[in-house]
Formats: sequence, structure tokens, C-alpha cells
Amino acid sequence: MDAGKACVSFKTIDNLAVTGALQGSDLNIETRLECKDTIARRAFEEISPKTVRVASATKDGVFGGSGFFAGRDGDLVITNVHVVADSSHAEIVTATGERFKAKLVDIDDLNDLAVLKIEGIKKDPKRAIELADDNNLKSGDPMLAIGHPAGSKEAVVSDGSFIAKVPQVLLLQPPVVQNMIEKTAAFQVKEPTFAEDAKAYLFAPVLGMDTAIWHGNSGGPVVNEHNKLVGVSTALDPTNPYLSLAQPATNVKDLLERREHKFEFTYVEQ
Repeated sequence: MDAGKACVSFKTIDNLAVTGALQGSDLNIETRLECKDTIARRAFEEISPKTVRVASATKDGVFGGSGFFAGRDGDLVITNVHVVADSSHAEIVTATGERFKAKLVDIDDLNDLAVLKIEGIKKDPKRAIELADDNNLKSGDPMLAIGHPAGSKEAVVSDGSFIAKVPQVLLLQPPVVQNMIEKTAAFQVKEPTFAEDAKAYLFAPVLGMDTAIWHGNSGGPVVNEHNKLVGVSTALDPTNPYLSLAQPATNVKDLLERREHKFEFTYVEQ
């Protein structure tokens, strides 16, 4: 076989690209030609087909993010709540360009996770990404994010390492934490019924990683070196582009397994 045919081309971003984007530049998405059997290449080949683009129509326009196939029949999509907020429906675009309508069937407000059920797709258990136990992560373990940053039509892979699993108020920079505390306090006054939830949000454990992500990655899968799901891309620290946050896979597992959904096809808006 010709050596060139064994190489794989894929899109990638790094922290320097995110730094530039935070300073107002366009996000630099590079083309990477990988001829070795690296974890980034394996993640692209195995996980990209299981990753989707998610578009939801809101009162402020169409909002886009990422997601991935899940569930025992492979007909569910996991994404972030903030990707589909204020919308009961979404459009799913697969890696092959197929488009499907999907209904929002369950959410975990506290951990910013949402479950979409795809309409008209064939059941295929192999389509779903296998979940890992994020509690087994150790500092320095590989973490790869796959998604559609900056609205990229092609899946983009970025690689990095696990930092820690702790409450987000212990990971983020002081100015960001202060802003979160102020907003939480204001919410507790406005909505006293949900005061405990607001407090729990501040101290909910998240995965910290130095894997680069950008707007549009939200809801996309974060996998380990074995291409098993350890987290869901959720946010980046605007004061520190070397720190990204992911919701633990444990929360995805709990959401998929709970018997009583938040609602059954009656969701109107958040």
C-alpha cells in the first residue's frame, strides 16, 4: 500500500488558537495530516461519525452546538441544555450530512445536559458512544474533544489532558467565580424556590482539562484514549484558555438511566 494512502487528514485546534479567538481573531482551525496511529487519529476515525451538529431555533435566532449519539438504540442525542434552551425541537446533522428532527425529552438543569430523541432514524446500538467511569481519571490522562467549534461543518478534534474533577468554583479564575457567585445570589433572591439548586450549581463537580474547545463545541463528546466517553464539552474559562470544562460522563449515565423524565414531549420553553 502507498504510504500516503495510510495517512488521515482531520481538523484540529489548540490553545493558542483559542487565545487568539478570545482576543478577537477568527478561530484558527488547522488541517492535520496524521500518518501514525495516534490517539487523536483514532478518536477522529471512531468518534467523529458518532458526533453530530445540533441547531435549535430560539427567539434570538438559530443557536448551534454539538452532540453525540447515545442510548441503547442509538436514537438519542446528548448535548448541553444551553445549546437547546428556549426550544422544544432541534435539527440534528450527522457526519454524513443527513438531517433529522429531534424532540427535547429530558434535561438536567443543574449539570447543563439535555436528551434529544431523533425522529425517523434507524435504531443502531453501535452508533452510541460507550461511557467510561470518569471517577477513574488521573491527572495527566489524555482527554480528546470532538465537536464543531465556530460552526465548522466538519468535526474538529483537539487533544489535551485531564487536570482535576472538582467543583467549578475551585477551578475557575477568581473574576469568573465572583461573577458566578453574584449571578447565583441574584437568582436566589428572584427565585427562592430554587435557592438550593442555585447553590448546588456552584459546587457541582466538573472535569477540568487543558483540551482546547471553542463556541460550538458545547455538547460534544470528550473521550479518553480508549475512545470511551468521559465528559461533555461545556465551557471554557475566558480568562484562561488553557482551562476547559466538561460535564462528567457519570451525569450522562444518570440522566439516561432515570425512569421518570423531566417531561414527556410537552416541553415548551426553559
